[in-house]
Amino acid sequence: MFEACEILEDIKFGTTKTAPLEAMVGVFASCKKLASVDLTHFDTSSVEDMQRMFDGCSGLLTVDVSSWKTPNVKSFYAFFSGCSQLTSIDISNFDTSKAKSFYYMFNDCSRLYNLTLGTLDTSAVENMQTTFQGCSSLKSLDLSNWSFASVTKTNAMFNGCRGLTSISLGTSTSPHLVETESMFKDCESLTSVDLSNFDFTGVTNTKSMFLYCRVIQNITFGNIVTPSLKYMDSMFKMCHSLKYLDLSKFAFNNVLSMQETFFECLNLDTLVLENVNTQSLENSRALFQKCTSLTSMDLTEFDFSKVTIMGAMFKDCKIIEKNKIWR
Repeated sequence: MFEACEILEDIKFGTTKTAPLEAMVGVFASCKKLASVDLTHFDTSSVEDMQRMFDGCSGLLTVDVSSWKTPNVKSFYAFFSGCSQLTSIDISNFDTSKAKSFYYMFNDCSRLYNLTLGTLDTSAVENMQTTFQGCSSLKSLDLSNWSFASVTKTNAMFNGCRGLTSISLGTSTSPHLVETESMFKDCESLTSVDLSNFDFTGVTNTKSMFLYCRVIQNITFGNIVTPSLKYMDSMFKMCHSLKYLDLSKFAFNNVLSMQETFFECLNLDTLVLENVNTQSLENSRALFQKCTSLTSMDLTEFDFSKVTIMGAMFKDCKIIEKNKIWR
């Protein structure tokens, strides 16, 4: 309707109510100078698709969608993506029971610090990739009532949330989850994460999951098992404040690559591994590089028979002082 109206600064619709709308895809997308818009009289009760509604509205300062009814919306893809000037959003009254995609929903809302989510129903959501990516001003997120029951991907979900100090993920399980790559990447203020209720049974990729989480001290996996896991590259890379890590329930038998998995975990002094079987491992480059506090490690159960890349595995480590070398 107004997509790519790059010089549009203000829209007034008055008090006239609209007829029930069916689709609102990209209505204001790329309206870069749009600062405010009053949509309180829009009838959204029949809308099924709200993809890219305000995508790229980098000048948008205020928008009130708190009264919208969304019982039929299936996709909120990139709904507020790129709204870098917005500081407050209230979607607590949204009905998201039919929504399947939250992909890019708040991506790069870099000044957003007041986000009111209420008790959203996320039981049907399948894609949560980059939902909050780049929301660098958010301090806390309470997702304790969110369901991950249908979610398959959480890649980069909180990537770049540099101001985030606390997050609650509740008690929901995630039986269909397959990828968590970069999920908490660059959450440089986050001190703890509890994933003990998640289900990693089908997860194949955890690359860079906690990369650059420099002050994180506690990561709780509980009884998570990982029989499908293949890629762990840079999973805990540069988690400088992490001292203790329990991966005792992890299965490594299908893991192909662990490049830089624990790279520069400077304060890690206790790493709990049990029944380790790395029969498929091909790449262990810089696996423990710069783990300067890790002085003892039993690798006798590791299988390096298929490893072709092993350079700098223990570089700048003290681990070799007391290490039991692999068989």
